Amino acid sequence: MYRSLFIIFSLAVLPYTVWGQSSDSLSTVWKKANVTGQVRHYWMASVNKGELKDFAAAAIGGKIGFTTGTYRGFSLEVKVYTSYNLGITDLSVPDPTTNRLSRYELGLFDVADPNNRLIFLLGEAYLQYANRGHRVKVGRMLLKTPMLNPQDGRMIPTLEQGIWYTNTELANWELTAGYIQAIAPRSTARWYKTQNSIGWYPQGRNTFGEAGQYRGNTSSAGLFVQGISFQPNSSFQARVWNYAFTNVFNSLYADVSLEKRWNAQQSLRWEGQYIWETPLGNGGNADPRLAYFSPDFQTHLFGLRTTYLTKQQRIALAFNRILPGGQYLFPREWGRDALYTFQKRERQEGFANSWSVLLEMGYTGFNRSRITGGYGFYRSTDVLDSFTNKYGIPSYHQLNLDWFYDFEGDLDKLGAELLITYKIAAGNTYDDPRFVMNKVDIAIFNLIFNYDL
Repeated sequence: MYRSLFIIFSLAVLPYTVWGQSSDSLSTVWKKANVTGQVRHYWMASVNKGELKDFAAAAIGGKIGFTTGTYRGFSLEVKVYTSYNLGITDLSVPDPTTNRLSRYELGLFDVADPNNRLIFLLGEAYLQYANRGHRVKVGRMLLKTPMLNPQDGRMIPTLEQGIWYTNTELANWELTAGYIQAIAPRSTARWYKTQNSIGWYPQGRNTFGEAGQYRGNTSSAGLFVQGISFQPNSSFQARVWNYAFTNVFNSLYADVSLEKRWNAQQSLRWEGQYIWETPLGNGGNADPRLAYFSPDFQTHLFGLRTTYLTKQQRIALAFNRILPGGQYLFPREWGRDALYTFQKRERQEGFANSWSVLLEMGYTGFNRSRITGGYGFYRSTDVLDSFTNKYGIPSYHQLNLDWFYDFEGDLDKLGAELLITYKIAAGNTYDDPRFVMNKVDIAIFNLIFNYDL
């Protein structure tokens, strides 16, 4: 596979190598090299309802990377990620009522092995060529797109392996194309072929009401991604992204943004988004009980958001609607929700025939700190309906408070974040703890310290 990627890369950059600057020399590769990194300490605790088990965990780790200078457009970057479980509780012990493990705290480490206390991962290692608006990467990398993204709200982000090309040579346009052959999902300790990278997070239920079984049973040649962005000025942007998970599903994402500015410190932004998902092949497996994406699904999702901005304030009101035809699905291992009503510590992935609304406010006027608060209501269908509610999550209210602080003086490279989330059930749980545990009527506390090297 690597030989094929190298050949593709070589053919892609060959026409441009003659454009290398004559002033380049091999010495610049080392003279302009630099080392970057971050040390992170993360404490998390979740308090479940009544007799259901509470969890807590603490991790320390981070990342360290090395980037060379450029020679005739070529450069190299390598980055290692680590996470170590400080062992304040045993996360391999489940809740005795539901027999379920921690949902949130285990994500600091290895969800595939709760007893694995140390993750050491070569997360990024890629060769890059850049010239005249063309940029090609081959190897392991960290990608940021609307749906495929780092989702780095734990210790180690989601990372991808393959080939990635961007073109910014055309004025006002950015074109992207890539092929992903392997993925290291967040909260795991290794790389997996793309088809085997899904199912490490809870698999929910299939449309027959049975436990999901697509992990290890999905057949695909990989993930193809294409993106187009058009931004003629600072007030307007339109984007279209397409994600083709061969033999499984295709997801088309589109959004548009328009901003009205009264002055340098006051503006109003309107945004709209649309997602259309359809099955490819047999949805991942010829047996529909083992397929990731049902051949019966035709998913349509709409979103609207209005944001008022001043120098120190941000107020946003957002709405999302998932139509009844099929579940909104995108592997949880690959990125956080792209929906406008997304809040940290929950997703709407797996819902159909649902809607949500979010009011979010932010303030940056404090000395060296900033704060964001959000209230969202998320209307799902009956938890017993596996066709429209994959994970059996009842309708719920969610409150988030997110506070950031940047230290000063000798500690100016240190930052802190305190995130508190509270989710309240608003739908029928049938007095079944499986529809409550780690889902609703839960408070989640996060305290994070980041020190940039």
